[in-house]
Amino acid sequence: MARNFRSMQTLMNLNIDYGFTDFTNYRRELDIINGVATATFTHNGVQYTEEVIASAPDNVIAVRISASKPGALNATLYLDRPDTKDTSRHYVDCTTRSLSNNLLLLSGQINDKNTTTKRGPEGLHMKFAGAVQVVNTGGKMSRTKDALKAEGAEALVLYIRAPRTMTLRSWILTVAWIPWRKCCN
Repeated sequence: MARNFRSMQTLMNLNIDYGFTDFTNYRRELDIINGVATATFTHNGVQYTEEVIASAPDNVIAVRISASKPGALNATLYLDRPDTKDTSRHYVDCTTRSLSNNLLLLSGQINDKNTTTKRGPEGLHMKFAGAVQVVNTGGKMSRTKDALKAEGAEALVLYIRAPRTMTLRSWILTVAWIPWRKCCN
């Protein structure tokens, strides 16, 4: 019997780079009644607001990002999955790519390798995928190989999805199971 598996870990990080690091008036709040987490901050006289909600039945986290000045929202979005023991490694057992100007995908498969600690059976295990779809208000979206870029937007809505596989049957995944199809549909 295996003593420890790496399958219980963070799926992915969504990184949002606004192109600046100097901001003021940073504030966070959690509205327990409505289930909304909000963060606000100011840069060059523009207030930025990030609002986050989650829906378990819909298997989605939605993030709305807005700027108080029309056209002031510029951001680069990318996904990573850092190694828990070596954070300089940003893509463990996975790859990321942009599928369009508004869709990012991270997908992979756990590949356990035994070390001297003999944590469990070696080999390929759980497959996984996560996607971020961006809907922009104003401005334009573009992409690189593994990132999305918003320029001159008023607001962005990010839909973060990952297929659910946490059932006893799903622990034994076949090669035919393609998780990215579930999170991109």
